[in-house]
Amino acid sequence: MLQKLLQEFPSHSIAQLKMSKPLFIFLALAVFSCAIFGANCQTEVPKYRIDLDQPAETHWLKIGHDFATYTPYLENMLKEKIPSTIFPLAEKVALYLDTIFEEPYPGELRGVSKAVNMTLPDVILLNLYYDLTAYCTSIVAQDDQGDIYHARNLDYHDAALLRNISVHIDFIQNGKVAYSGATFVGYIGILTGQKPLAFTVTLDERDKGFVWENVFMLLLAKTTPVGFFLRSLLANKDSNFDYAVQQISEVEMIAPAYIIVGGVRKEEGAVVTRNRIKALDVWKLNISEGRWFLVETNYDHWLPPPSGDDRRDPAIKAMNEMGQQNVGVKGLFNVMSTKPVLGSSTVYTAIMSAKFPSVFTTWRRDCCT
Repeated sequence: MLQKLLQEFPSHSIAQLKMSKPLFIFLALAVFSCAIFGANCQTEVPKYRIDLDQPAETHWLKIGHDFATYTPYLENMLKEKIPSTIFPLAEKVALYLDTIFEEPYPGELRGVSKAVNMTLPDVILLNLYYDLTAYCTSIVAQDDQGDIYHARNLDYHDAALLRNISVHIDFIQNGKVAYSGATFVGYIGILTGQKPLAFTVTLDERDKGFVWENVFMLLLAKTTPVGFFLRSLLANKDSNFDYAVQQISEVEMIAPAYIIVGGVRKEEGAVVTRNRIKALDVWKLNISEGRWFLVETNYDHWLPPPSGDDRRDPAIKAMNEMGQQNVGVKGLFNVMSTKPVLGSSTVYTAIMSAKFPSVFTTWRRDCCT
């Protein structure tokens, strides 16, 4: 019943929803573009700025207020994913986790809770859910001039809802963009991010297990959620490509993952395959060996992908047909639009280049389905 509701949600009449003016305008533009471009249209996600010099509890207030209409759907999604028999315990565990997060995360979580009118434990669980359930395709590539580009499709089973709450955030410090990310309303971590003139990063899920198992693992190990860790890495004023790869390889995490990193110099591209404790493999661009791009989906790159979910081989084929000379926003967008790399569960496509920060753009996909 919930899945059917989520599938139908984007087509609900705007007049039936009590929403803010910015959200109304955004949805109206999406509908207008669908009428012109058809069912497979794409529109850029709404963009916001968060001033990190302001108190943490205020960071997400405007964004939360603008999208508060979606709170019941977020609550239903969360309760569908965690069994009702353990949900009360999971909420208690989540509330305890708030005490072990480093600032600004506790303050921001409390601010989100107020803005979207969800309990603090549910907001924390929502952040862990996003951290651990992303099916994705990420590509890092070097063009024939030696410049690095980074593309990703982010896929979720709940794509129909999540497309409507995807946002692009520029995090401002001392009046300048410190880092940027594509994320969801209610989620304060970063799964797709860029530090200008330093590095880009994306997270792809790897053998996650059950969400609630990872919640309890987080409690026992007192480790930081991956999305929070990646955001802190982006926020580190001294971090660059090499430092990011090192930290990603060594820091203990609550779940296995693939973390893809792009830099600003030649051959600065890597896929780090992680278990909970450390890196199992670091796979890098190597032009002399013919590796001008790396494709990572949700399976170890040294093993064949399952026949029922092979996005890797079509992506590799599309990259080779495009050619290194065409690496860039247009070429990579076309690759990420290739079936089945682009599928019914694709929420957004993002393309970044740390060397050219203004390239970073995030598009909602299949916005009229």
